Amino acid sequence: RSGDADYGWPLCEENRRAYWPGADCSKTVEPLVALPAYATIIGAAFYPSRQAGSYAFPAAYRGGIFFTMHGSWHRGADGCAAQAPRVAFVAMHGDRPVKRADWNDPATQWTSFVTGFQSGCGSRIGRPTGVAVGSKGSLFIADDAAGAIYRVRPAGRE
Repeated sequence: RSGDADYGWPLCEENRRAYWPGADCSKTVEPLVALPAYATIIGAAFYPSRQAGSYAFPAAYRGGIFFTMHGSWHRGADGCAAQAPRVAFVAMHGDRPVKRADWNDPATQWTSFVTGFQSGCGSRIGRPTGVAVGSKGSLFIADDAAGAIYRVRPAGRE
């Protein structure tokens, strides 16, 4: 396909719904992955399909993508942060997500992988920023609030 892709903004939402009366949203490109508004996606890394090494993740993670969600400063009606910091995972099959985006419940397409950066309504102990895969298969997560880098390995492989 040639030319620029039209993702809809500012006339249309991602699911081809018009923001303005009379807007033609029929040709907008739907994103492959729908992540939460205000989650503040900062980092992303594909887990290699053929990752080897002592700390390689199980097959279910191979070829998938990890996203760091920095979290939101926006507050919901309850006064809590609209989105908590976390690391999320989307299973992929080739260059496509295993599950299509579900506009009624986008969270069905991705899963939380690392949580616990926020307790309760807003007390935060960290905010993930970057994510990378090490040569032996570990996942490394940078946290700019705690000033730390976490190493994640499959259970039983210390």
